[in-house]
Amino acid sequence: MYKPRIAPRLAAQERPRALRTLQSVAEGLKVYETVASGLRCGLFDWLETRGETPREEVAEGLRIHGSLCRSYLQVFCDLGLLVKEPGDRYRNSALASEALVSTSPLYQGTWFLQSGTEGSRWRSLDSTLRMEEPPRGAFADGPSEPFIQALAQRALQGELQGVVRAVTEWKGFAQARELLDVGGGHGLYALALCQENRNLRATVLDKPHVIPFAEPYIAEAGLENRVQTRGGDAMEGELGGPYDLILVSHLLYKFRKELPDFLSRAAAALRPGGMLVSHHWFCRPGCTSSAPGIQDLEQCLQSFGHPLCHVETFLDLFREAGLEPLGEGVEIPGNLGPSLVHRACKPLGTPR
Repeated sequence: MYKPRIAPRLAAQERPRALRTLQSVAEGLKVYETVASGLRCGLFDWLETRGETPREEVAEGLRIHGSLCRSYLQVFCDLGLLVKEPGDRYRNSALASEALVSTSPLYQGTWFLQSGTEGSRWRSLDSTLRMEEPPRGAFADGPSEPFIQALAQRALQGELQGVVRAVTEWKGFAQARELLDVGGGHGLYALALCQENRNLRATVLDKPHVIPFAEPYIAEAGLENRVQTRGGDAMEGELGGPYDLILVSHLLYKFRKELPDFLSRAAAALRPGGMLVSHHWFCRPGCTSSAPGIQDLEQCLQSFGHPLCHVETFLDLFREAGLEPLGEGVEIPGNLGPSLVHRACKPLGTPR
């Protein structure tokens, strides 16, 4: 418990040397809460439909107190999210229209708000740090639809684009006809790959209560006749098939002890000549990191305590499952640091 300490001469004390750092951290929280409030009150959607609008109308339309509205809107102007025009009129900037208007294909609002929600591990970091091991939970537990939406929006920050490039570079991609997206959640990876190959059909496999969250994305893409969902447990039983492609992205962290079994079952579900694609974060040898601490901590929170280890021997697990790796891992840039795509094919002539 804090107990005040009084210096012998208060007036002689220097300002705390850490003050600038602490002010910067506190300012970051204030900016986050301001942008979050703008998303929650519908500011960006409202301005997108109305265009350039006088400040008084913004205050009235969104029920913002008049004495606060000028300063409130100026924060967004300072961030480059709103543009102030002559006559005290405001409109969305191109940045806001692209990332903060809910009808944009690149909308990031749900992802942005996720860090501040009650269920976020950032909001409960004290208790999270004291866990002896990350909770795996029951099969029927989580994730929620907003969480899946946030993952979809995060995928579009560069990882999805990089993974799709790594897959479509494979010489067998044009001939691929069946894809299994294991733990696919929102289904965006399956949709993106089907957009690149008009003859490809995909199955998104995830928990039964999660797969309905993918259906709005599938419908919006107009691919209901080529992308289906299937409820099930990827870590139990057969995966079905045969498939030409199996993709597993950011799923295996909490199943690291079951990696050999999963890879063997994935190999069994591949058609000879088919390819297994793994997309995950890895720690550096010795469990070190070159990323900034906050980025490294975010990876740990998102990967059930720790990214995958021993990247130097990861491909040996593919070989033990009877697969032939296609080179080393391909680095994929992302806002939480680089991830790696590993690709391995089932040799032709292998009995299924």
